[in-house]
Amino acid sequence: MSIKVIASDRGGTFLDDKGSYDKERFHQILDAMAARDMHFVVASSNSMSSLKPMFAETFDRLHFVAENGG
Repeated sequence: MSIKVIASDRGGTFLDDKGSYDKERFHQILDAMAARDMHFVVASSNSMSSLKPMFAETFDRLHFVAENGG
């Protein structure tokens, strides 16, 4: 069985202690995942409108569980 989805909470897990992430490295990771038909899910209780600016460059390549699952 192969892994098809990786999900990560945004705050305290995906983001560093400054509330940011290495965008260039994340692009490389997404490329590697896409080559293996894998998907990345951002999980957050925040609204989509607050998540979109943070992931603007990769927004269309991601999946989201947001707004407390709403």
